[in-house]
Amino acid sequence: SDAGAAVCEHCGVGYFLTDDGEVVTAHDSFDDCTICASGKYATSPRSASCSECAAGKILADNGVEASAHDSESDCTSCSFGYWSVAASASCTACAAGKSSNSTGIAESSCAVCAAGEHSSNGTAVCTLCSAGKYIADDGADASAHDTESDCSACAEGTWALEGSQTCTSCDAGKYLDSSGTSESSCSICGAGNYAGSNASTTCEQCPAGKYISDDSGDKSKHDDISDCLTCEPGYFSLPGSSICTACPIGKFNPSFGTSEDDCMVCGEGKYTITLATTSCLDCLSGKYLDDDGVDVGSHDQEEDCHTCESGKYSGAGAPACTICPKGRYNSDQASDYNLHDAVEDCLICGEGKYLADDGLNATLHDSEEDCEICMAGKYLTDNEGVNASLHDEETDCTVCAAGTYSSSSAPLCSICGFGKYLADDGVDVNAHDSEEDCTLCVAGKYLTDGEKVDAALHDEEGDCTVCAAGSHSFSGNATCTVCASGKYLTDDATSADLHNSKDDCFVCPSGKYLLDAGTNNTLHDSVEDCSDCLAGKYLEDEALDGGLHDQEEDCHTCESGKYSGAGAPACTICPKGRYNSDQASDYNLHDAVEDCLICGEGKYLADDGLNATLHDSEEDCEICMAGKYLTDNEGVNASLHDEETDCTSCVAGKHSEFGSFKCYVYCMCCWKNFFNRGRVF
Repeated sequence: SDAGAAVCEHCGVGYFLTDDGEVVTAHDSFDDCTICASGKYATSPRSASCSECAAGKILADNGVEASAHDSESDCTSCSFGYWSVAASASCTACAAGKSSNSTGIAESSCAVCAAGEHSSNGTAVCTLCSAGKYIADDGADASAHDTESDCSACAEGTWALEGSQTCTSCDAGKYLDSSGTSESSCSICGAGNYAGSNASTTCEQCPAGKYISDDSGDKSKHDDISDCLTCEPGYFSLPGSSICTACPIGKFNPSFGTSEDDCMVCGEGKYTITLATTSCLDCLSGKYLDDDGVDVGSHDQEEDCHTCESGKYSGAGAPACTICPKGRYNSDQASDYNLHDAVEDCLICGEGKYLADDGLNATLHDSEEDCEICMAGKYLTDNEGVNASLHDEETDCTVCAAGTYSSSSAPLCSICGFGKYLADDGVDVNAHDSEEDCTLCVAGKYLTDGEKVDAALHDEEGDCTVCAAGSHSFSGNATCTVCASGKYLTDDATSADLHNSKDDCFVCPSGKYLLDAGTNNTLHDSVEDCSDCLAGKYLEDEALDGGLHDQEEDCHTCESGKYSGAGAPACTICPKGRYNSDQASDYNLHDAVEDCLICGEGKYLADDGLNATLHDSEEDCEICMAGKYLTDNEGVNASLHDEETDCTSCVAGKHSEFGSFKCYVYCMCCWKNFFNRGRVF
């Protein structure tokens, strides 16, 4: 206070005066009031001392400006990352590698940065290591965090987010050729590649012959070599392939391949028409393919298989066609493989032919003309053409046996024809080379094998048989000819000389005929085979002309005045007392003497069968003269009408007219237009 002051004045806020009334001079001037030093403040105007700013706060003014110390609020808090003790004029920065995210009240308030963080001096919050880097120390050693360079870059194949303590490996199936900042930095291996372990910096290629088709889509499909799938048979792949490549058309592989070189060109007789073939197709039977796996273009279509040429055949998958074997030929000019697909398509030489070439020259098997012809007099028995071994040598041609012959190229020997024989039994080929070599049976004999089915019936002269009764033959006849109708022959095969001409057949006797027209010799082997002309008919030819004895019509009905019995060479004139007036209209009216009618009442006929014209009408019966009569008025007894004496004179007292059968006792008038001149009867 000043001198004489009633009261002491307060120093004021921000000031302090420590003397507690002991030294007056310590209170005699305002200058005795001292502004609080840095780090302190005084809120009371009569402060004996200044209050210290609390730890963590500072007050920088060092006794210069009282207003800077007059309130506790003049103590300002240290920034985060700094600290101070009580009554501090300034904050002390946390050392590099440490941080404080609150008001620090001591150095211990600064904590060492956690793993993955770093800091410089006075850092409130440690800075995270950038992604792709890490600090492993977790708050133990500040020197491990005191600069950004303490953040170590992750190794290749690993990654780290900001503030990482460690790096994380890329999963198997992924790779990273640098450090990564996140998991997404790891890339899934591409198609054909895999990463079999964590932290791979590159992907490995699938081995040749394997593949992975997934192209960075699913890491599980790239995380082991086993994810590399083996190519299917018929495919190949190079290292690192995403797909397997099919073996091209014309090539094949029964397994998988590691390059196209493993796809083999089809061999002889084979081809393919599709990709990725594991085996080649056989050329069809009847075709061939002769390229031996040299030119793929010769195996890439079915058309590369060529149809066999004439004279050849093949089975399936043939490198070349086989020449037809002996005895066979094939004339097809490669028009249809079906005509060359088996040895059976090589046709066996035909009838009477052979082919001896043993498959050495196709031009000797390309036409039927290549088959050689067996010479005349020989035959080749396999006429059905079913056994080539019977057509493969000239020796297959056999000399004809007895009873047979052949012309050139005969399939078999022909049996000598009708009525012929050949006795040579396969000894002399010249004795069998023409039908003329067959000898004719002599006339009067025949050879029964008319169908020529049994050579044994033509192999000697004894096979010729003498004709049976009722037949004859000419030289070389197969059968005997039955005598013609109207003829017969009774000799029964005793001598050929009795059967060697149709003239050896006898004509039926007169009154007989033979109707059979040479159909059955047993109907011509006896005269009894000649039938009698019916009664009432006649046949007068005396066995001179068979044509007059060969039908029933050759028997003629008797003329009027005649009659006949069966087998009559001529008709008989009606006897005395009889007549027949039928003019040959019905043989039944001439078939017995009774058909000659007896002259009627009062009549007679005295001609004794000498002249038929005297018996061919009733008018031929003469009338008994008047005065006589003829008693057989019934006409049943011809002997009573056969003489004039059969007319009897009337007795006395009676009379009769002409042709009376009795006498009358009275006279009668003359007939009309008649008169009696007075003659007495």
